[in-house]
Amino acid sequence: EVVYESLKSDLGCNDVDCLRNTSAAHVLNAKVPHSDGGDGNSETDLPLRWAPVIDGVDLKDTPLNLLKTNGVNPGVEQVMLGTNANEGSIFVDVMPDITSTQDYTTFLTYHYGAAVTEQLQTLYPLANFSSAYWAASEAYGDSLMTCPARETARLISSGSKLPVYLYYFTRELDLAKTIPAHLKVFHGTELMFVFDSADLLVGKEESRLADDVGRFWASFAASGDPNTASSGKLELDATLARAGLQ
Repeated sequence: EVVYESLKSDLGCNDVDCLRNTSAAHVLNAKVPHSDGGDGNSETDLPLRWAPVIDGVDLKDTPLNLLKTNGVNPGVEQVMLGTNANEGSIFVDVMPDITSTQDYTTFLTYHYGAAVTEQLQTLYPLANFSSAYWAASEAYGDSLMTCPARETARLISSGSKLPVYLYYFTRELDLAKTIPAHLKVFHGTELMFVFDSADLLVGKEESRLADDVGRFWASFAASGDPNTASSGKLELDATLARAGLQ
């Protein structure tokens, strides 16, 4: 509702009919307020955010429901996906500082609501982390990337019975260790190894790992199975689930 009211204001409209008669170009260029993602108070005008619409033609249902009911594209024969150990760090790092218990509580309340903040503080207690920043980073990364990836893998595996390979990347870039922010194994880290980014891989061990990761993906592209004789083994999601992955 807030976005709707802001959209009307930015476009000089008072109702839906006016919006419908506004050119697509003007609607696409409309600016609406967005929170900076930290304390929930500061706002800035940004382009309107858009998302796919369930129209019954191109998208017949929510992705979640489609995955549950074997709604995967028939052309897909196998899937590989995964995340990094510290997915949340690069996002939390640009938010207002989280240095105290109160900062942590404010962060959780803003992003997840007061109703579940206490539960999250139990799941991610400050005592388990070196700082409030890293507690927030772990919670945010799990909710934003890691948990959705694992849930997606399970849904595809159970709904469509397709082979699903799930990875969890834990190797911190040597170069990242020199950055004051200490982002650890941040979002996108594995891509440096997937594409063998020589300018960012500074050690021999990293080059060797890039060779292995490249072989995983090349094997997957060629045969649908990332496992090769020379490169360890990526376990099926079902195996991870039996090992206690919830």
